Amino acid sequence: MSFVSIIATKDFLTIMSDGRVMGINGTPIEENYQKFLKVGDSSFIAYAGDRAFCEMLSRDIQGMVESKSYDTAIQVLEQIFKKADFGERSVLMGIGGLNSSGNIEFFTISSKNYVIQKQKYYPENDTVSYAFLNNTKMGHEEFQEKLIELLRETGYGAPSQTIQAQRLLNNFIAELDNSVNKSTFRFVIKVKE
Repeated sequence: MSFVSIIATKDFLTIMSDGRVMGINGTPIEENYQKFLKVGDSSFIAYAGDRAFCEMLSRDIQGMVESKSYDTAIQVLEQIFKKADFGERSVLMGIGGLNSSGNIEFFTISSKNYVIQKQKYYPENDTVSYAFLNNTKMGHEEFQEKLIELLRETGYGAPSQTIQAQRLLNNFIAELDNSVNKSTFRFVIKVKE
């Protein structure tokens, strides 16, 4: 059970994860586990859901992400997801960073609820793109509404502002869902000038 948020503008991308890992019996087994990998200084792999499976998949695609082949990495994940029998387990992943053109882009893919869903995010102009990797009892709409409210309060013109909104969102969710804790980890990727 996990919560990871990704926020991107054309100038930067911020990732935040909580640190709680839940055991099969629904009790916490770890409190300070970072749910993303920094791949070089400008790419990432983030995940939520079945920890062992996510770690294995991350190792499998790390070279592709490091070479900025995000499209290829997401296609590989999609093929694995189609062949895998996740049963009750879910796997949610996000990959991206600065693409080969030096622009921010990221992808998400999920096997949640027995359906493979993938999406590409490419923020342009003044848009803000965001995604959640969550394996909680709460719905995506609740996260979205709260994040928009928090971004109005904190602003979103600088990484420090989106990180603040992400921390507040994480804490809000941790109060409502015991599979998420208030121990957080963050990563910032900035477009090089």
